[in-house]
Amino acid sequence: MHPVLFHIGSRPVYAYGLMLSLSILVGWQLTVRFARKNDGMSEDTVSSACLISAVAGVLGGRLLYVAVNPMILEETGTRWYHLTSGGSMAFGGFFGGLAAAAIYARIKGISLAALADNATPGLAIGTTLTRVGCYLYGCDFGTVLPDGAPGWLKALGTFPRWSGDDGLYGSPALFHHQDRFIVEQGSAVSAAVHPTQLYDALFALALFGLSLVLLKRRAFRGQVIAIVGGIYAVGRYLMENLRDEPDKGELVGFTAAQLGAIALFALCTIVYSARKNHPIDAAST
Repeated sequence: MHPVLFHIGSRPVYAYGLMLSLSILVGWQLTVRFARKNDGMSEDTVSSACLISAVAGVLGGRLLYVAVNPMILEETGTRWYHLTSGGSMAFGGFFGGLAAAAIYARIKGISLAALADNATPGLAIGTTLTRVGCYLYGCDFGTVLPDGAPGWLKALGTFPRWSGDDGLYGSPALFHHQDRFIVEQGSAVSAAVHPTQLYDALFALALFGLSLVLLKRRAFRGQVIAIVGGIYAVGRYLMENLRDEPDKGELVGFTAAQLGAIALFALCTIVYSARKNHPIDAAST
């Protein structure tokens, strides 16, 4: 894996940070393009909505991580606002960004449902890029693969010890397995695990294709985000059964991501039910 992709002078450029930045940039450009094309929305208005949502999303993802992992921050001595220290949760980012977009849409008098529909492809491809970043860093890894798993899958799911350059040690999977005595102390690699980052990336890529098709055929505003969001919620809920990182948080028998998936599925169901009787021809922008 490659937690640092390259250096600018002596400064490392981290894989996760770069892929997260790319996901925001690509998502923003796609959202502006589709919103202008499909709903005639102002480029400046949509760009501002994307910027506000991105900032709120980064903060929301960090705040949720801090809320469910307070002990990790105490042990490492980091603060909640140390965004570069790592630690974020996707559903905190999604709901934080959604709340900011809803407030902005209300102020500007634009359709949140239309904005969300046109943002769906960007959200999907952004998830793909971010999960690739997770894979390169080695976080959000899965449970140990069975002995009979194919060799190529084991190779994809084996995370090595980093060199120690740039103050990076690990990888996270290796440290986790050493703590659990799954591998010996000083091992050069982790045990072979499900590369759940890549599973999620491929799943999101498929949803990107689906969202493009739905945008061309939608019957009402809100249909695309409701369908794609609902499908992702189900897939992510099931995916959690394969994930094994120690900082995913648990409450009443569910992980934080599973609770987020349940909330997202419920929200998408409500949106679909509320909007399906408002066809685009009759709906206001």
